[in-house]
Amino acid sequence: MGPDQHLSSKTNSVLEALVREDRFISAGELHLGMRSTGQTISLITVHRALHTLRLMRLVDTVVDEDGSHRYRHCSPTPPPAPRLLGVPVDGGDPGTGVVKVTYA
Repeated sequence: MGPDQHLSSKTNSVLEALVREDRFISAGELHLGMRSTGQTISLITVHRALHTLRLMRLVDTVVDEDGSHRYRHCSPTPPPAPRLLGVPVDGGDPGTGVVKVTYA
């Protein structure tokens, strides 16, 4: 998707829902929240929209230790380097913005 292309209405709805959440959230949680507000959207459409938004660098993604992905709208300024319990987080894929999160 080039810079001159627009988001589909469903992808835009997913982005708006992420902005309202302002926290890391799973695709399933996001889907349920959107459905609870009366939006008609399938879980697969939420997943596809999140994939598109990630490629556009409009969402941050973390992977929990169990392998589940969580998403949030990117902040307008780059966040500081991830830290857990005061220790820098190593790893992750700078090309995709995915960071693996482990808990102590």
